[in-house]
Amino acid sequence: METTEHVGIDYGRNTTANKDPNTNIRYGIINSNSVMYFHEESIPYYDGIELECGSCNHDFTVIDGNFDCPECGENTNDDIEPLSWFIDNDEIQAESNDSYYISVFKSKYFTYVAHCSPCYPGAGDLNSPLNFKDENNRAYCFGPKWFDKEDPHNRCPYPIYEVDTGKRVG
Repeated sequence: METTEHVGIDYGRNTTANKDPNTNIRYGIINSNSVMYFHEESIPYYDGIELECGSCNHDFTVIDGNFDCPECGENTNDDIEPLSWFIDNDEIQAESNDSYYISVFKSKYFTYVAHCSPCYPGAGDLNSPLNFKDENNRAYCFGPKWFDKEDPHNRCPYPIYEVDTGKRVG
């Protein structure tokens, strides 16, 4: 695991941007290549996609994952890419869109990381773990079950701590 001493620049300017206002833990941002099974475990999100029916040319918006044209009933779900992929369960809330990054909005786990680039102001870069503890640089992260110590392509890039206890668990 490669670590850094450089905390980076807080482009959120110490606001609650990309930070949980209840815990003061930053949202974590990680490259999707670092979490191999995210897309297998996540659910595609389609709501809000604008479509045109191939049968009657009616324009409509996908709502509640319904791809049926409201005019003629034709199903238009042909190779439609989702707007994002998400997980929302007791352990973690995370979402990935076409930017190739995953945002972790809530988790039972956190780590100490450098600040993200201006693209995610106020968030923590999970691919840049700190080599020291800085309470201002805590960020939600994926827990131990998402990684495999034996697989060099799926090793955890950061140390893992429990939110409830602060105890290191990975």
